[in-house]
Amino acid sequence: MKQLPEEQKQAIKDLMGPALIRLCYFPPYDIQPLPDIDFQMKTYPIHTAFTKQVVHIFTRRFDYDEQQLMSILFNPLLNAFIKVFDVREIFPLITVTIDLIDMPALENYLTQMVAQWDTLNLRITNQLTKKTDFYLSNVMISEKIPGFAWQSIPEWSEQLALRQQMIDLTTRRFYKL
Repeated sequence: MKQLPEEQKQAIKDLMGPALIRLCYFPPYDIQPLPDIDFQMKTYPIHTAFTKQVVHIFTRRFDYDEQQLMSILFNPLLNAFIKVFDVREIFPLITVTIDLIDMPALENYLTQMVAQWDTLNLRITNQLTKKTDFYLSNVMISEKIPGFAWQSIPEWSEQLALRQQMIDLTTRRFYKL
């Protein structure tokens, strides 16, 4: 609900220009396969919802079926929005405490793992505070704060469970703003 800075507007124009030109000169005659919107909604829920709204607005302005535009514009728009929108400016902050005093190698691994999740606005600390939203440790630290106690590198499904909880919290906080 904010005005985009000029540099972000220009970046979106630059990134979307080729797809829009293609649409103008080579209009869709049939419906192409739809992108996997369910997967994108789980991975980038807010970006995806915004992208769907933009495609819907385009549908009203141009004489195309919404499904046709979704098949052509959804991925280029989503990619542009993920690239251009700074998560630190639009998403609420989530604080993750990673504290494994006696397992520094695992603590380092977990810190690097979480730091790679650049579609979330995360602050990583190594001490539990009142602002901690999640903790990662090798022992249970708190019953009040959601946490994961891992003795070894977490399996893929465990990593996804943590990430999904962070996405869910981000989504809830975002829509409360």
